[in-house]
Amino acid sequence: MKQPQGFKVLGKGHKVLHLKKSISSLKQAACTWWHELDHSLKALGFSCLYDDAGIFITKHADGTMVIILVYVDDIIVTLP
Repeated sequence: MKQPQGFKVLGKGHKVLHLKKSISSLKQAACTWWHELDHSLKALGFSCLYDDAGIFITKHADGTMVIILVYVDDIIVTLP
């Protein structure tokens, strides 16, 4: 990704981005989206359930638990 012509501001490159290639029309778009989501959530400390890969859970040191449910392209985040 890069800043598009006419919107280049030094030091603000992370604020305006231009998508160089879309994956939405590709057959593997859903798989790519899932792989990226899985990798990102695991990097944030979440783990997925063995029986249901669409449920991610993390528990913080203060006892707070966060549960993320993923179904197709919908995400629900809950704090029990």
